[in-house]
Amino acid sequence: MPSWYGGILPGFREPKTTRVADIAVDDKPICVMAFGREIYKLDKHIITDRPKGRKDYLISFVAKGTICETSKRIIMKENSLAIYKPNEPQLRTLFDQNPVTTYWIHFSGNNVEEILDKYGLDSRIIEFEEDFPVFVDVIDRMYVAKNNPFWQDICNTLLLELFMHIGGAKKQAPSVLSFQGLMQYMNETCTQNLPIKVYADFIGFSEVYFVRFFKKARKMTPHNYLIRLRLDRACNLLLHTKLPINLIADKVGYKTARYFSKAFFDRYGMTPTEYRNKYLEKQ
Repeated sequence: MPSWYGGILPGFREPKTTRVADIAVDDKPICVMAFGREIYKLDKHIITDRPKGRKDYLISFVAKGTICETSKRIIMKENSLAIYKPNEPQLRTLFDQNPVTTYWIHFSGNNVEEILDKYGLDSRIIEFEEDFPVFVDVIDRMYVAKNNPFWQDICNTLLLELFMHIGGAKKQAPSVLSFQGLMQYMNETCTQNLPIKVYADFIGFSEVYFVRFFKKARKMTPHNYLIRLRLDRACNLLLHTKLPINLIADKVGYKTARYFSKAFFDRYGMTPTEYRNKYLEKQ
């Protein structure tokens, strides 16, 4: 369905089907430029394609579905929001075949950074522990206010109210840094045979969602990734130590040399002993 707008600054009001004017405001502390709702389906895979961003700020809430936020390299699941600053890339696509519903507000002003800082909105991606109906409620109230001669003041006040609610309810979503932390944690613990749920808990996802998220990010399952880490470590031990195969198997998390040899052969097409002999001969 097409976007609907609460209106832009006086003099810049646009029809419903046109784009939001890309302007910045520097004579007001904070000013709502436009707001709306958008529903994306499979026939529109790219949700947002703004590699250079915009001149204003954008806050976008995922009310339903999942978004792949490629500019931030993160998956935005339902009940999360993103804050984009001026000139920051905005690149988003559908994560899967399910429809996505987003609510958004464009805003600008000469005191936005201080206001965001005041309410603790320094995180670019924020998700909520529980349902967060406030965003939709604020959009609905802005829409009602568009027929009021003081709609601009009402919308500005509603935006500040929204910031207060977000600041009080937010929890930081997994960021690029926390995903890198997950990779490090998996590397450090790959030989311990930990359940996949442990890694899902590390990044704050359910186990089912984590597996899907990981496959999307790394092009393999978490289980296969852990096997690869183990076997990479085994290769290093085969070439740089004289440890027997059964001890190497134990060091990389396999209960028996038999299971280790089978996993090794499945990946490299040769036994650990053949691998050792082949590459030691080349040194």
